[in-house]
Amino acid sequence: MKTLEACEVSERDDVALKLLKSERSARREIRMLEAVSALDPVKKNVVRFLETFVVKEQTCLVFEVLDRNLYQLLRERQMKPLSPNEIRPIAHQLVTAFNGLKGLGVIHSDLKPDNIMLVNHVNEPFRVKIIDFGVSFMTSDYIRGQKIQPLGYRAPEVTLGLPVSEAIDMWSLGCVLVLLYIVHNPFSKYCEYQSMGNIVDMLGQPADHLLDAGFHTNKFFEVNQHWNKPRWWMKTPKEYQLSSGLGPKKRKRDFKRLSDLITIYPERQGAIELEDRRAFVSLLSCLLDTDPAKRITPERALAHPFLTMVHLAKKIDIK
Repeated sequence: MKTLEACEVSERDDVALKLLKSERSARREIRMLEAVSALDPVKKNVVRFLETFVVKEQTCLVFEVLDRNLYQLLRERQMKPLSPNEIRPIAHQLVTAFNGLKGLGVIHSDLKPDNIMLVNHVNEPFRVKIIDFGVSFMTSDYIRGQKIQPLGYRAPEVTLGLPVSEAIDMWSLGCVLVLLYIVHNPFSKYCEYQSMGNIVDMLGQPADHLLDAGFHTNKFFEVNQHWNKPRWWMKTPKEYQLSSGLGPKKRKRDFKRLSDLITIYPERQGAIELEDRRAFVSLLSCLLDTDPAKRITPERALAHPFLTMVHLAKKIDIK
């Protein structure tokens, strides 16, 4: 039985450990913010880092004042989805930010609506910046097999245990844009197996050469005993439960394929709207490619028709 003194010592140790972890996390974030500070925070749409100070042995970080995040915006709209025309400036600014981060070799690795802030939605509608570099890292720092990115925005190469690159942020961007459009995550946020199943159902199974190289492939797939193409086959829910001891959580999806997003809102069927939706889904297809080597880069995304609006040039008065 622990004495009162022993309990107090244990509690002090726990507090000290938490402070140590917090301090290490703060130092890591400061290091990343100092690297990101090389970018123009206005032109590259990243939060402006101002200074640090210490209070009661805890390091505090000071940033510019921003408005609200995108999830809060959706709640204020009573979860009314954004139109492609509203999504376009957000997508363009985020791609611009990732283009700048890629030039520095920085991977954000935590893109989600909570980490995308509106600057001043009243005066500058849909002007956004990326925040929270607490789990960001340099490309050269990543240890293969680590689990990063929040589930629901996690790139398949991370789940499979493949080498990662800046392409994982472009995958998260695709997930965020789908969320803004239908107000639901396209892939499960609560079950890793179900999230991978959603990806396979919607986008197709990752190529064999990716599955062959993954550290965690055997967790979700098994070798096909009957033919070589594909060499791997996704485990059934029962097989996954037997091998992992975890019961997969079921989740109903609002659509089966990305192409379904073109007609998901039948009340909006004008010619211009339809053309814009096709371009939007085309960009999503490029962002949500299961092969990171084929996934669209920030530089190429900036030239995509959905962002340049060339697909609408003949249909609308540019003025």
